[in-house]
Amino acid sequence: MAANKVTVTTPGPAGPAGVKYEGTWTTSTGYQYRDVVLFTNGGLYFCDVAHTSGTITPTNPTVGGVTYWTVFVPAGDSFEWANRAKHSSYTDSLGNSGYSALHHSGKSKDWATLTTDAVTNDANSADVGYSAKAWAIGGTEVTSTASRGAAKEWATTTGGKVDGGSGDYSAKEYAVGTTATSSKTYATKVDGAVTGTDFSSKAWAIGGTNVTSTASRGAAKEWATTTGGAVDTSEYSAKEYATGTTVATGSSKEWATTTGGAVASGEYSAKEYALGTTATSAKSYATKVDGAVTGSEYSAKAHAVGGTGVDTTDGSAKDWATKTSGNVGNTSTRGSKYYAEQAASSASNAEGAALSLAIALG
Repeated sequence: MAANKVTVTTPGPAGPAGVKYEGTWTTSTGYQYRDVVLFTNGGLYFCDVAHTSGTITPTNPTVGGVTYWTVFVPAGDSFEWANRAKHSSYTDSLGNSGYSALHHSGKSKDWATLTTDAVTNDANSADVGYSAKAWAIGGTEVTSTASRGAAKEWATTTGGKVDGGSGDYSAKEYAVGTTATSSKTYATKVDGAVTGTDFSSKAWAIGGTNVTSTASRGAAKEWATTTGGAVDTSEYSAKEYATGTTVATGSSKEWATTTGGAVASGEYSAKEYALGTTATSAKSYATKVDGAVTGSEYSAKAHAVGGTGVDTTDGSAKDWATKTSGNVGNTSTRGSKYYAEQAASSASNAEGAALSLAIALG
């Protein structure tokens, strides 16, 4: 829906003309109806009829039965409205009551700078509030006062609360102080908790009372670098899990390099499985020729070129390829080379017989 809109097509009637202040009255000056001037006696006068000043003055206003000037503000009133003492009310000749410019100037100054007491009301009969200066840097009934305190106090006070025993602390106290739970305390305290079971950043980072070597805690540094034991009475650091010797289930280094025995639970390291002697290692399966690797299983080398337990049983690949004297292993079969030689000998004999037969047949 479009916003409400009012269009004025015909202006309303003009309001009544106001007065026009012309400053200090001077002779030989044209004045118009509604002009107001300040005369030498300190009074303000209103021009009732347009004229040029001369013998007609505010204090000699009537000439030929025509009154040109009337009192606007009497001379005494003007002085009082300007200069009457602070906190002293004034009622002028027209019945208007109030306080002078001097009074209001003084009250303005009080609101700006007074620090020795509260600012009072115009009649000086009751406190109203406190000055800008008192609220800024302190003053009576503001400094160290319950539910108050100056801006400076709230910024910089250390060693206690700003606004009384049940109040609160300054920004500086919360930042670097010792009586409040400060940012500095949360950053650097290492001799115990900051509050309750909360510890500082530094304590959690590099250690501190009730953090170091404490169940379910431990500092970041401990969790990273501690060796030789648990960090929090039950778990170990990254370094201990990586290179240590006290982890019951074995460290990464132990699982990688330990030889001569199991790492944990009857299991061996990668190195032991690769080339060790206490586990059934890859090296044993590759190169052992002095017997079985385990049970009736022999190494690749034993099966390839021979070895104890292979030469007398199934025979090695080499025997099956090249052996010419006797059977291979415990079989009744000879090596490939033997059969090849026998085939070559038979072929040669057959060729000789054929040649002899051919000669005989001439």
